[in-house]
Amino acid sequence: AARMAERGYHGAELAEASGWGKAVQIDGPSPDSRFRRGVDCFHFDGRERLDKFIKSWKFELCSSLVIVANAMYMGINANAQLDAAKEGHEANSDIWLAFERIFTVLFAVEWALRLIVYQKWFFRLADWRWNLLDTFLVLMSMVELILEAVDTGMA
Repeated sequence: AARMAERGYHGAELAEASGWGKAVQIDGPSPDSRFRRGVDCFHFDGRERLDKFIKSWKFELCSSLVIVANAMYMGINANAQLDAAKEGHEANSDIWLAFERIFTVLFAVEWALRLIVYQKWFFRLADWRWNLLDTFLVLMSMVELILEAVDTGMA
């Protein structure tokens, strides 16, 4: 089991059941610091603030509103596509494509912020399944955008 276990503040050690944890030195006055140098891929000064930001109710509310707006968009888009197919013409794809790109960028930014904060722990948190799903969805959306750009560039 690759479950992280922290063994007190005295030894300042971070260990994993997988065996690749290592002892770290705590830089600074806060032994309770969530992000210790030497443990993750890289450390930057604003990481603690970014962690607070992505866990804030404002960020969670914005993320939730984007999810709800995307669900509404998908329903409206599907209805418009069905109506256009019934009438025998194509729906105005430029507007729908613009909305799709906006949602893709918003979800990718939200995913990237969380990945920057959690780094190698991103898939070891309690919500690792959601993070895996988000990663898959963001990557597939990005691939779709790239393929559309290549397709329109070749046309």
